[in-house]
Amino acid sequence: METVFTVASLAIKAVNLYFQEKKEEALEKIIAQNEKIIQFKKYEFINRKLEVLRNGERILQDAIYSQNTSEKRHLLDSAFMEFTSLANFPLNEQLPDGELFDNIDFISKGYWGRFYIFGLLNEYRNSTIQVYTCASIFPEKAVELFDNKFFPKLDFSSLSTLCDNLKKIKQYEPLNGIYSNIPSNMAKALIEMQMDKYKDKFKEILYQLKSQNDG
Repeated sequence: METVFTVASLAIKAVNLYFQEKKEEALEKIIAQNEKIIQFKKYEFINRKLEVLRNGERILQDAIYSQNTSEKRHLLDSAFMEFTSLANFPLNEQLPDGELFDNIDFISKGYWGRFYIFGLLNEYRNSTIQVYTCASIFPEKAVELFDNKFFPKLDFSSLSTLCDNLKKIKQYEPLNGIYSNIPSNMAKALIEMQMDKYKDKFKEILYQLKSQNDG
């Protein structure tokens, strides 16, 4: 069985390899995921947040293709500020009509942006810390945003199944596997218990990552 130290070390190596192989590939995929947020664009305060997200993505894209070292660093610093702003949004806010709006998409993309910027700066431990910070808070978003190689194989597979079933519950669709023959409210409770266990595990890995040296 892999120790937390081993998992943390392997995750850093996987992030390192990711940035050696594909520096430009993932940004378009992330930008395409903004549709869920855009449906709320009639609210001005959400439009302002979308502007922060788009600014961060645009500046990051400019940085990726910049050939000037000093300009690239300046752009990465500017993008980092935008994504940090996203990551620091409060979890929930009330819309003018009284509906509660969660900032999970914004916050998780803040962590994704910081992950990407640290990776471009060859700071792979700090990059991996963003992955596991997101995973320890929003495991369902970590599954969507980050490469499966950053996680232990069994954990990612099991977590993906849990997230898929949780999504099906929200959409009133039939569940898969062991949850298919039990009431949805009971299945939801069981899935959330399992998700909490993953959050705790990812917190342990996060602690180990923060304890390691960059060398």
